[in-house]
Amino acid sequence: MGDKMTGDPSVFQDSFQMIVKQNIEDFEMEKDEAVADALEQLKAQGVDTRFIVTDERAASVPAQLSELSALAAEAELSEPQLTRLAELLEAVRQFCAAGLPERVLAGRRGAYPALRACLRAGRPEAAALRALAALQDGQPDLFAADDCALLLRLLDARPAETLPWATAVTLRHEENRQALAEAGLLARLAARLADPAARRDQLPALLTLLRQMTLDDDVRVPYGRAHQHACQLVTEHAALDTLLALLKGAAEDAALAAEVLHAATKLCVRQEFCEQFAESGGVETMLDVMRANPDKVSLVGRSFFLIRTLAGSDKVKGHIMKAGAAETIVTTLDTLKTKTSVSEAAFAAIGALTLRSETNAGALAQAGAVPVMVSAMELHPTQPKTQKLACMAIRNMASRSPELRPAFREHGAEKLINAALQSHGPVLDAEARAALRDLDCKVTLKEEWTGHGGALTTGLIKVPEQPSA
Repeated sequence: MGDKMTGDPSVFQDSFQMIVKQNIEDFEMEKDEAVADALEQLKAQGVDTRFIVTDERAASVPAQLSELSALAAEAELSEPQLTRLAELLEAVRQFCAAGLPERVLAGRRGAYPALRACLRAGRPEAAALRALAALQDGQPDLFAADDCALLLRLLDARPAETLPWATAVTLRHEENRQALAEAGLLARLAARLADPAARRDQLPALLTLLRQMTLDDDVRVPYGRAHQHACQLVTEHAALDTLLALLKGAAEDAALAAEVLHAATKLCVRQEFCEQFAESGGVETMLDVMRANPDKVSLVGRSFFLIRTLAGSDKVKGHIMKAGAAETIVTTLDTLKTKTSVSEAAFAAIGALTLRSETNAGALAQAGAVPVMVSAMELHPTQPKTQKLACMAIRNMASRSPELRPAFREHGAEKLINAALQSHGPVLDAEARAALRDLDCKVTLKEEWTGHGGALTTGLIKVPEQPSA
């Protein structure tokens, strides 16, 4: 069959429901048989059925949304009407929570204007916000830029219920992020994070929203303002200082500490911000939290990612090592080396710390990094990213420290690197060969660029033969 027929899913939904009804009433099929037959008929016509909703509740959605809009438009509502409105909002929420096809259908049927009308009328705001968050999960395009003021007002009044909606509309949607930032979202986020009266159970959601405002994940735009948003949060709203204060108070809450570290990584986008974090005691606090929670996967992984980011500054790189990071890095990696995410983050951190620094390489080796690194590499032979980062870390440690090379070879690094090269080929070819070279191991280096007759080639492009004289 050729390409699938695409178009408005609500049109195909109507066709599906009509066929099911006909199968049951005219052909006396059981419901499951009627549904399966309807899907087969649509597929035979070339319809893309991925967004067809087989849930029987789909048939009642248009009427529910129409009733919802009518109730929202009423000047005053009786007690029974308020009860009915709450029931409708919960029905929409449950329908949207069932899956993306349901959310797409509800969006096509006009759910967003109906729910927005409820919010603008001030009727059950909490229930309407829960329904909106469910509707816009994966559908940020439904949000209208002129609703920024509404969202921010509700964020002030009902942060717990509004945060999921704000998170849904900012994920992978640069236009929404910019509109909300210009309307004042960044200042509100920073202020609420810094407010001691803010409920602790809201902090993870606030931190998630803050991170999303610093992402550049919308593939539809050539470039975004992630960097500008991060800079604004640090320079205009002191968000980095706020995060450090939160980290100091979250030593016993590993989940919250991991969220704070993740957010701090997103804000350290400039060398001066990395230095600010370090000079304010951030490195020491982070290492203390790691030492207190060496078995917490998320926290340790986030810590390693932040170390890698901070190590982009040579000044901060030295600060990290002077704070005693070597022992902490080795201990936590050894504890969680079976976890792929932790091993990857640890190798990235070690690679950043030892880049152009034989002093840091020596300190890590002294702390016992070599056998732990090789052991961690050995545990993840099928993970090309882990193997690649391991090769980079080994190379950085050995390139300027010849005295470390025998230790890596004795613990079997050469065999593991060759195995990774054999298994994953082009993914880590350059990194693996460079690591072997800097370990003084046997390696065949590739000459990527060669010249011939004034032309450059990688060996993939053949130089045409010259005609004989």
